[in-house]
Order: sequence, then structure tokens, then C-alpha cells
Amino acid sequence: MKIDQIGASAGYTFAYWSLDSTLDRFLWSIERVHELGYKQYALEILEPPHVAIYSPENIKRLVDKSRKAGVSISSFIPYHCCTNLCSTTAQRRQLGVKQFAEGVEIAKQLGTSLVSI
Repeated sequence: MKIDQIGASAGYTFAYWSLDSTLDRFLWSIERVHELGYKQYALEILEPPHVAIYSPENIKRLVDKSRKAGVSISSFIPYHCCTNLCSTTAQRRQLGVKQFAEGVEIAKQLGTSLVSI
């Protein structure tokens, strides 16, 4: 396996370094992934408040940083929808579908077509 077939997620870099989930930490993580020689990075939403990170201006910063570092945003992971999608309550499942859809829209803006939960 070649190193350019391996990527890292934001959760990995945050968990390893015990950092908070902010735009600055995502940008920081892209730099670290680049320094380690990896070519792919997965961005994510861990909690509902993190959706606010993905404003159009911030998405531009993330895309610009990844291009400059030579790291592709290989996938997007909207974890914040998972609990609601699995709920037995129709209202919570509807919220989960809405949250997943907002994750898909963010992924499109980031230029990635892979969305996973």
C-alpha cells in the first residue's frame, strides 16, 4: 500500500492531540496530515454546533488550505446525524435525515462526493 492511499480524519487528529473541534483545528490538522506525508483527509461534523464551522467563507479557507498542502478532502462525515437516524421516534429520524442532508450539501461545497456515517 502506498502512503497516498492512506488518509486521516479530523477525529483522528483531534483525538490524538486532544484538541477541540474548531475551524482553526481543522486547518491545523490539514497541515499536520501534510507534514506526515498523507494525501487524503476526511472532514466531519461531530456535534450539531459544529455545522456552523462550514460557512461559505470557512469552506473556502478549508479548500484553499487543502489545495496548498496537496491534501485532498476525500470524504465528509456528518456524525451528528447518526443518533437521530437510528431513533425509534419519527420526529428524531426526520431530524437525522435533515442533518444528513445538510452534511451532503457541505460535502458538495467542499468538492467531495463521498459522504459516510
